[in-house]
Amino acid sequence: MLFYWNLSSKKFVAIGTIIRRNILLFVEFVTENSKAI
Repeated sequence: MLFYWNLSSKKFVAIGTIIRRNILLFVEFVTENSKAI
């Protein structure tokens, strides 16, 4: 049970990291576009 929880929490952390990276890329993209305008 503990092993399974550890695996799922690692997966959750990985997903969170990917989401955070995507948000940062999106914000960067938006700021670049607003500068161009």
